[in-house]
Parts: sequence; structure tokens; C-alpha cells
Amino acid sequence: MLTRRGFLAGISSVALINPALANFNSCSGFCNVPSVFWLPLSDSIGQALIDFNFEANQFWFNGTRYSTFAAAIAAVGAGSDNGDGTYTIGPVSNQPFAGYNTVEGTVVCEYFKAGSTASVFAWTIQNPADNTNSWRLLAQNGGGARQHDVTRASAAQYTATTFLQTNFRCRSVDVMKLNDFSVHEESNYANNATTGNVSAAATSVSAQLGHRNGANKLDGTIYRWVYFPRAVSWEDRAKLACRNTDRITGATTYFNDDRSIVINGEVWAGQVSNVGSIEVKRNNKGPYILSNRLQLDDHNNPSFLRRSSDGRIIAQYSKHAADATFYQRISTNPDDMTSWGAQVDLGTSIGATLYAYANLIEITDGIFTFPRAQASGDTFYTWGYTKSTDQGATWAPWTKLFNEPNQRSYSRYRKRAANRINIFCNDGHPGEYIPGQNSTYHLFYDAGSFKKTDGTALGAPPYRPSAILTKVYDAVQTGVSSWILDASLNADVNPACVFGTFPVPSLDHRYNYGRWNGSSWVVTEICPAGGTMYVVGQEDQPYYIGGACIDQDNPNIVYLSREFGTGGPHRNGGWFQLFKAVTADNGATWTLTQLTFEGTDHYRPYKPAGANVITFFKGSYTIYTNYASEIAFMNV
Repeated sequence: MLTRRGFLAGISSVALINPALANFNSCSGFCNVPSVFWLPLSDSIGQALIDFNFEANQFWFNGTRYSTFAAAIAAVGAGSDNGDGTYTIGPVSNQPFAGYNTVEGTVVCEYFKAGSTASVFAWTIQNPADNTNSWRLLAQNGGGARQHDVTRASAAQYTATTFLQTNFRCRSVDVMKLNDFSVHEESNYANNATTGNVSAAATSVSAQLGHRNGANKLDGTIYRWVYFPRAVSWEDRAKLACRNTDRITGATTYFNDDRSIVINGEVWAGQVSNVGSIEVKRNNKGPYILSNRLQLDDHNNPSFLRRSSDGRIIAQYSKHAADATFYQRISTNPDDMTSWGAQVDLGTSIGATLYAYANLIEITDGIFTFPRAQASGDTFYTWGYTKSTDQGATWAPWTKLFNEPNQRSYSRYRKRAANRINIFCNDGHPGEYIPGQNSTYHLFYDAGSFKKTDGTALGAPPYRPSAILTKVYDAVQTGVSSWILDASLNADVNPACVFGTFPVPSLDHRYNYGRWNGSSWVVTEICPAGGTMYVVGQEDQPYYIGGACIDQDNPNIVYLSREFGTGGPHRNGGWFQLFKAVTADNGATWTLTQLTFEGTDHYRPYKPAGANVITFFKGSYTIYTNYASEIAFMNV
């Protein structure tokens, strides 16, 4: 836990973190960051008066940045070392809380609580003359304690009435009155979550931070403590609770696109936070919440489309094969990713259930989306599509595209021309289909009909891939299964794709490139990819490859994540780093350039058309429902 030494030094040293928490933290983007300059926390009411960012070892008071915590508390006003692992801020002349005893102020606190024992959380605002007469955020089991906004938890182990039961990292945002300790949350006062009052605080009130041992004493490692001397609205409070201006927790999966989009030259990315909120952000801005705590599962990241009629953005998302809901929101204004219309559930009206993976594409025939779902009467789910001819206002019934029995034929979609869509698919999931026989196929939509790669009409869907589609890669012949990852937007008429193969699941993955030469598919290996992105001991998804994408402005460039180097937590001992792979001979040979070098993992790169920027996520990834990672942006 945080000692006086650790509190003054921040937590830039791994040695200050409990080794038992290594699986949670493991330097996954949270260590060795003091050299980076992060902005102080701000909101619609302005910049915070106090912002102590111990994680980055950077501290602000009244807009001025201080190089050490000691200098910052001295500026705040007569800080003191209490000699018991805690510090007191402002115990003399009522600084910085003067004048705010009878009105509401806002406190933001992000902290890590180790273990499972209920205890009072890590800070108080109090009258120092009476240590029992203090306002405390109660983050403990039972006792009528409130459920607070939680982000970056190491596990999704909270319910409506019980706080997290095991090691967790959380961020709380509360508005309070110093004179009566009423807590203002969700437009309601929660008097049962407070004790006492501080009528004496008119002359002396302070904030106490740190760690004190013992029952019902202060407990926890503080990562950040922020104070606004005014009330933040509930809407803005929710944003503060679910974001961090320098690190925003989130992840994405492979099969929802466009998962990043270029608007007025800026790249915006969708994400699923680690409390399951569906969000959108750009570098150093956001996130903006599309759906709060929908489901903690990285498969739910949104798909975006800028519609041609008026420049407004359509966003679609759903839970991961959980129910019949399939959501859509449309931006309030053209080219605006920050303000959204009402959330509309399309699921029942388009006639399927167990939705997952939205994929929005606009062509001359209309706006298509390709979600996976289960049709009425079926016992398995697979990919299909629905189309809107009125810019997303209404949608046709969902139509099944593939019907491999009892298989979910994974697929990828890219616009090929003004009225064409490239489609790649597999027989099924490589871990569920016949071992070593999960092949990759191609077809395309062309002005109302589906066709093989050579233009031969296929007739009406659904299709059994192995029976009728053009085979890009024949797993039956090689004995090694494949999994489609991306398709090109096509700088020429010949389609291209990138897919993974798995000679040894969990341990030996490969990236492959397929390109149509006008008469046949030519497949070459780009490079080895390492093993599964799951760490040792969490390998229930042995086919989870690091992720690769084709440059949507140049099909001769691929960005990929591969296990590389030493000292990492994976089967081959490496970290997942990003690489740029370039071919000058249509895929016959490749030149690789390493893009990342940190001692953390980097996964699932994606490059939207129209910008030299890739998005990806980096940090700790345990399983698809448990991650402490962040969406990142890189110029390439």
C-alpha cells in the first residue's frame, strides 16, 4: 500500500506496487510515466483547483504545475506529514476550502484497494480537531454504503448493493457539502452514506490523504485526487467517473467496423470501457458515452458511419450474443462525435436475436450493416445483413448470409466500389470447426446480387461456404486452420485480405496475405505472430491472435501485432508489439518495421481510410471481459 515514501514519490516505481497485484497492473501502461506531461483534469465548470496525479508524478494547484508533491501541498497551504502514512492539506486558515462550507464542491478520487476486507476508502475531508467529525466516501460492503462509479476494476465483481469484493481500482466522483456532509449523487442526497457534520469547519477544514493501518482507518493506494470548488452536474460527473484525461480504459475486438473513423481530419475511436460502457473518443478528448454499462465485453465496440446525405454519424452496437437488442444512435449535428440522439433498439424490428458485431457500410443501394445474429427457428447464430434506404431511419428484416450448420462463420466486410462490398468469411470459429480445416473464402455484393470472386452469380443467400464460395485459403489441404482478420478497401479492382493461421494453437500463429491476381488467389505468409494474446494461465482462447489490418489507403501495407522480444508474460516469453509490414510485389515478400517498444502489450491495430493514424489498445488484457488497457493513437 502507499507509504509516505511512496506517496511523495508517486508510483512510478514498480517496487511500490504489491507483487500480488502483478496480474492486475504488471506495468501495463501504468508505470514509468513521469516523463510524459498530462493535462490537469477539467470539466464544463473549468479546471480543477487541486489535481494531484500521483500516477504520473505531476501535481497542480490553481492552474500551476509543481514538480513535487511537497511543493504542491506547500502551495495549497501548510501541508503536514502526520507521521502515520497520511498527509493533511490545508489545516490552517481554511485553505483551499474557504468559502465552500455551505455550498457543494466536487471531489474526484481514483485509487486501488487491495484485498477483500471491507474498509473505509482512502481520504477524508474533516475538521482536524475532531477526527470523528469527518466526511468520508464510504466504499465498503454493507452498511447502506452507496455503489459508486467504478472504472478500471481488475474484475467485474460489483453488484447493485455490494462494492467490489477483491482487488480493484476505482474512480469515484462525488458532490458534497462540507458543513453537513450530504452527498449529492444522481440528483439524490444519500444521507445514509455519511456521518456527522462539521459546523466547526468554518474556521478549519482539511483534506487528509494517504494510508493508515487499522480497522476503519484510511485504506488504499491513491492514484489521483482532484477537487473542484463547485458542483459538477450529474451529466458531467458521469463523464469524470468514466474517464481519465490521460488514460482512458478501453478495448476493442476484431469484427466490428469501422471501429475508428476520420471526421474533419481527426481520428475518433470506439471502445468498450472496463465497466462495459460503449464510448467514443479521440486523442486527448472524451470519451463520450453512447451507452452506460451495457455489458463488460470487448466484443461490443461500436461501428461508425458518416452518412452521405447530411454528414451525421451513425453508431451501432449491441451486447455479445446476449439478447434481442441491437442499438443505434445518430449524431445530433453533422460531423459531431460528441453529441448524440436517443438510443434506439432495432433488434426486434429487424427480426432476429443474440446480436453481435455491427458493420456499417454505405453504397449506392443504401446503408448496410452486417451483424451476427440468430434467426427465428435456428439453434445457432451466424452472419447476416440488413439494409436501410432512408439513411438509417428504418431497416429491412435481417437476412442470413451463411448457413454452415451449427457454426458462426466469422466474416469481414469492406466497400469495394460505389455499389460493391467485399466479403471474406470462414467455415466457423477455428476452435469449434473441424480441427485444422477452417478455411477462408471470398464473395462480394454487386448492385443487388452476391457473386464469387470471378463474378459468377451465387443466387440468393444463405450460403454454405465450403459448398459454393471461392476459396482463398484451403485449410483442408494444409491441415492448418485460419481466421479472417481484415479486408482491403481496394486501391485497385483486385481484392486483398489478411488472415491468421495456427500451426500450433496458443503457441505458433502466423499472419498471411491473400490477393486476387485476376484469375486466382495468391497467398503468402507475412510473418510469425507469436502465440495467443492471453497470458500464461489464461489460455481458454488459444486462437486469439494479436490482430492485423490492411492500410485502407494502400493495400500493400499491413499493420500487425506480434509477440516479440523477451521479458513478457506470454507463452513465448515476449510482449505484443506493433509492426508495419510493406510489400512491393503484391505480397510475395515483406519488409517489417517495428513501431512500439514498451514493456507492455499492444493489440488489434486498425487504420481508417483518410488519415495516417492507427488506433489500437495497449495494456493488461486477461480475458475479453477483464482488461486494464487503453485505446491509443499513433501517427504512421
